[in-house]
Amino acid sequence: MSIKTAIASNIAALWTSEKRLLAERRRAETQRRKRSEPHGIDYFHQIDDPYSHLAAQGLLQLQARYEVKVRVHLVPPPADWAAPERALLQAYARLDATRLSEKSALPFLDPGAQPVFSRAEAAAAELADRLQAPDILTRLIDVGTRFWSGETMPGPTPQGAAKASAAWADGEATRTALGHFLGAVMHYGGEWYWGIDRLHYLEARLTELGCRRAGGPAHPIYAEPLVPAGHGAPNGERPVLHYYLSSAVPTPTSPPSGPRRWRTPMGRSFACATSCRW
Repeated sequence: MSIKTAIASNIAALWTSEKRLLAERRRAETQRRKRSEPHGIDYFHQIDDPYSHLAAQGLLQLQARYEVKVRVHLVPPPADWAAPERALLQAYARLDATRLSEKSALPFLDPGAQPVFSRAEAAAAELADRLQAPDILTRLIDVGTRFWSGETMPGPTPQGAAKASAAWADGEATRTALGHFLGAVMHYGGEWYWGIDRLHYLEARLTELGCRRAGGPAHPIYAEPLVPAGHGAPNGERPVLHYYLSSAVPTPTSPPSGPRRWRTPMGRSFACATSCRW
């Protein structure tokens, strides 16, 4: 191993270490207390994203179980550079959300095709003036249920379309400033949590901070996946694992110009965006 590789390896190990993570969490908690702020989660809701419909339902339960305030931001779909195969992404998201719905018992109905975007505009216009309402998560779920069920939704008026655009612009600006570009993401204390199947990480963190309300359920909202145990196939053949690595989150304000490849010590290659945020 070269000196350069050894230095890079040590820096990466330090950057991703549990010690550094815990230090950052302590710093975030200290700053929150100095500002006398409640525990707050910034949630970015994309109406035409099925993961967001499930996330809103999970957050409604989380808000009931923990002493935490959820700040809702409406956001538009990710930019083309982040979703180059948008139709494939939308189709798979609906399939994946259906599987997550079955496992979590949180309702989601796949209409079989992506709803037209004007329905998302109408929904955003309906929600834009209510983002600060105490029951905003319930409203998100209600509007999302109508959106995905195919129920008739009147098209947005010019005034409604303007409200939707303004709400999306505000949400996108906040999300970009914090360093992300997707929907169904939650930001708490400097860390991101995406979708309901990462919600147990946020629950564990809030529990450690003493935010859990007394008398609430002990089990997580979405159970952490079990790590399978075993010794592989009986014939001794090793299973093939397809691993798609993203080493960093691309900076939202700097779209990647294309993939760059590195060689691993085993001779395998992986791709990462040329513009990365570390």
